[in-house]
This record gives sequence, structure tokens and C-alpha cells, in this order.
Amino acid sequence: MEWETGAILFAKVPSKGRVKTRLAAQIGDIGALEVYRCLLNRAFLVLCELRCRRFVFWDQEWSTPLIEHQVKQRIQVGSSLGQRMKNALDQVRSEGISRAVIFGSDIPGVTARMVEEALAALTDVDLVLGPAFDGGYYLIGCKTKEEIYVPVLKEMGWSSSSLLEDTLRISRERGWSYCLLPMLRDIDTLDDLEEWISGVDTA
Repeated sequence: MEWETGAILFAKVPSKGRVKTRLAAQIGDIGALEVYRCLLNRAFLVLCELRCRRFVFWDQEWSTPLIEHQVKQRIQVGSSLGQRMKNALDQVRSEGISRAVIFGSDIPGVTARMVEEALAALTDVDLVLGPAFDGGYYLIGCKTKEEIYVPVLKEMGWSSSSLLEDTLRISRERGWSYCLLPMLRDIDTLDDLEEWISGVDTA
């Protein structure tokens, strides 16, 4: 994998009462924190397998020795998820990265192979999306051209169940080429957790 490619893990600092709040309402804050720590460790392993430049963008100031030193740890900046992702892409673009993938820390089905396939696909397409069961997506990859990622990250409704559909619509309207990864499940509720435990990760 070329070094002008980059993988960005967006993550929350693991602390009681701040992570997996919908799940916490069902299993308690301590249980939700343990689930999140497990998910985060899986995401670290994926990130450390990748053959590209690698970043963790935390939602607040924090640093952990659990990931290797070659993974750069940064802080998310912005009032909305879209703004924080835009700023992260701005930052890595300024460091010479021409193709980047952002993925979340709560999707246990994500593998290093998927992320590397997304980066490789960006040689030929403008946008790569990893669809989630809830109508959103767990991964977005793009060429780090402002004319591509700024409209997507500024115009989308991030809490909408039509997020994926809306992003594909704007992509078609603007003539961007795109491809989709396998559909995966994020872990937000007890049902999601039970589906994961039972081994049902993909559609």
C-alpha cells in the first residue's frame, strides 16, 4: 500500500457514561464500557495491520500506549460529526495523503482487508462507502479533494436513517464514481450485541 494513503480511526475515549449510551440504557454503564473497550481493541488491531499511514482521532484529549508508536494520535475538532471528519481529512491532506478512509470504532465486522480494499478502490473511484444496517455507513473513503469530501460531510444529516441513500444520491448528481463494501452492523443496542455474539455480522 502506498504511503500517500491513510486510514483514520474515529474513536471516543473509553470512559464510563460516555460510550454506547443506548446500549448502556439496557445493560448499564459498566457493561456498555466493557463492550466498547472490546470493540475499540478490535479496531486497534485492524488499524495496526494496515500498510499505510495510520491515525486515531479521539473525541477529546487522550493518548494510549496500547497502539504502536507509528500510529499517530490526534484530536477531533468541530461541533458536528461531519465537521470533525472534514477537519481530519483537511489535516491528513496537508500531510501529503491523497486517498483516505475513515472508519468507526464500534463496527466489529470491519477487517484490515476491507480497509485496504477501500483504499485500493480509490485508485479508480472517487468515493467508497461501507453500508450499515441502520441506513448509515461505518466507513467512508475518498480522494482527498475538497470538491468531493466537503459537500458530503457538510450536507448530510448524520443521524438520518437515509444517510447512505442521500450520500449516493448526491454522488450521482455530481457525477462521482463510487463503490460499496459489504453491509455490516454497528453495536448500538442489546439486539445488535446479541446478533454480533451469534456471529451474524453481515447481510
